[in-house]
Amino acid sequence: MLDLAANDLGLNRVRLEIRAGVEHPVDHDAAYFAGTITESEWRPTRYVVVNDNADPNVINPAGFHFTALNRSVTTVVLPLRQRLEARGERLYVNLNYVAFNPSTGTTHLDPAEYAEFLLAAFQHMQRTFGFVPDAVEVILEPDNKTPWRGTLIGQAVVAAGNRLAAAGFAPEFIAPSTMSMANAVPYLDQMAAVPGALTYLREVSYHRYAGVSDANLAAIRTRASQLGLRTAMLEHIGSDVEDLFRDLTIANVSA
Repeated sequence: MLDLAANDLGLNRVRLEIRAGVEHPVDHDAAYFAGTITESEWRPTRYVVVNDNADPNVINPAGFHFTALNRSVTTVVLPLRQRLEARGERLYVNLNYVAFNPSTGTTHLDPAEYAEFLLAAFQHMQRTFGFVPDAVEVILEPDNKTPWRGTLIGQAVVAAGNRLAAAGFAPEFIAPSTMSMANAVPYLDQMAAVPGALTYLREVSYHRYAGVSDANLAAIRTRASQLGLRTAMLEHIGSDVEDLFRDLTIANVSA
């Protein structure tokens, strides 16, 4: 499958999800993979956050567990990366933060705590695998029953961009990844109004689950172009070649 992905389809970008529940004193993913808890016991834990400590400027390593991330990197990212390198190409890795469950809590709604979370992930990947993601997709589907809105996304981009830059990391930032195509531009405008957000934002992302129209595709293209940003359609279960064609020709997507 990986041979075909790299050599037949030519896939050179991957979404590497990191769930909010990575920040927790208990490694629920390890317990699930080991079979000591069931899937029904594991699923409610995926997005539940317990703060590592009260100081977002001090990372407590014992408060983070990257078992699921490691599994994804080992089984998919590294093999695909190696196959592309053999072709003289480079894999673009997009680290995508996911936090759907309402019980996630408020920890990562604090931009400083969100920035700490990302820094812990980058430092872990650097130590463990010798490379870091090329990009951060700030929050998956903020308009899908989460408290994240454009202003908070912009604040998170600034805090995380600054914190990562201070540690020597310079990923591109991708947002807002709204479930509804119609929400992409309103969220983008709120983000752009946050001082410093456009310093790090490089790509305007949207999904195709609601608000789908050629007018919204054109609006995304126009607003992104005005701000000097790329566009990307990054998720839709069940799309076909016609959707791809419209994303490419109307929204001018790069991914």
